[in-house]
Amino acid sequence: MKSYDQYCPVACALDVVGDRWTLLVLRELSLGPQRFPDLKRQLHGIPPKLLVERLDSLQAHGLVDRQAVGDGARHVYVLTEEGERVREPLRALARFGVQFLPEDAPGQLRPRGALSALLLAYARPVPEAAGARWRIVLDGSPFDVLVDAKGVPRFIDGLGDAPDDEFEARIVDLIELRRSGEPVRAPADSALTRAFGLSRVADAGYAPA
Repeated sequence: MKSYDQYCPVACALDVVGDRWTLLVLRELSLGPQRFPDLKRQLHGIPPKLLVERLDSLQAHGLVDRQAVGDGARHVYVLTEEGERVREPLRALARFGVQFLPEDAPGQLRPRGALSALLLAYARPVPEAAGARWRIVLDGSPFDVLVDAKGVPRFIDGLGDAPDDEFEARIVDLIELRRSGEPVRAPADSALTRAFGLSRVADAGYAPA
């Protein structure tokens, strides 16, 4: 990518992450460590060679690291400490972009994509929930969450044991919630729902906090 060659923080940021697919790679890694095949599967349509180029560029800029797992035969890509700072811009973009979602949702919505755009984009630290283990079920697909020491929800692969709390929702309801603020039917108010920008609205359900 050619540089914008402007003394401007927006232009300089775009010099690093403005290439096509780059922000979506970072979106996936913000959910947790990913193997190359995982990224390829989630980023439907990206050519493998281009994915390699984007990962190489992000590593060169210190935003992503490649780490060996297990016996070293496998590797995962993870956000570095500097790369973690991309979470807030991604969340802001997701919240801004909700208004541009097509009125008619696709027939097959990907739960993982909904997880990122409709829940992670609205996530906030809940220090009182540090150490909690949660499960979120979107259209029948479960996702496990571990709340770190700072109260930040982190998505992980499998809790092993029963979660401390669980939240289940339909993706179409979450889309409507984010677009218009209409309530979503859900269980009682909890740290889990508050962590993802939801709050109790009388007996109707949940609306943006």
